[in-house]
Amino acid sequence: MKFFNLLAVNFAFAVTLSGCNFVSDYGNTKESDTAGYLIHTNKTLNVSVLTPESWESKVNIGGQFVMRPPNSKGESISVGSSTVEWLMGEGTPKSTTLEEYKVFRRSFINEENIGPKLTVSVKKTTLAGHDAYEILYSMQPKGETQYYVFQETFTVVEGRVYRLEYGATKDVFNKHLNELEIVKNSYRILK
Repeated sequence: MKFFNLLAVNFAFAVTLSGCNFVSDYGNTKESDTAGYLIHTNKTLNVSVLTPESWESKVNIGGQFVMRPPNSKGESISVGSSTVEWLMGEGTPKSTTLEEYKVFRRSFINEENIGPKLTVSVKKTTLAGHDAYEILYSMQPKGETQYYVFQETFTVVEGRVYRLEYGATKDVFNKHLNELEIVKNSYRILK
């Protein structure tokens, strides 16, 4: 049950990340050239990604695009975007760098905010052809035997943070890494 509480915390962050764009565009999903995948395009998020066609997908209230596998135990892949000003506070310059945003985001991933037995790793990567960071963190909430794992990948482009997140219990986390990689490699910023 606590996993769903953790997902709720990440959902709250995701709603913030999507800038509380109360959905003006649910996007559209259509056939793609990649077998087993559809392409989802969303102008509110300003992105397009591949989504596994057998997975449930929806755009939530905040505009975040969420994908869940069949028989999900709570795991999901989500896509979101927002302005750096919305995330970091009024007056944050549009020129905020990826490095500055990484420090800001990393400051929230601590035992006080996330939970005990927290482990965190940060590495440089790419997203949509731009430099990006991947933060991988896991924790075992107090009183539970299960570990939970989250992987966030984000980049900053022209004053916007573009994000891809995967969350799952540790026992199923590796099961969907192939789908995560396909979604990540397909991630495109519109324009």
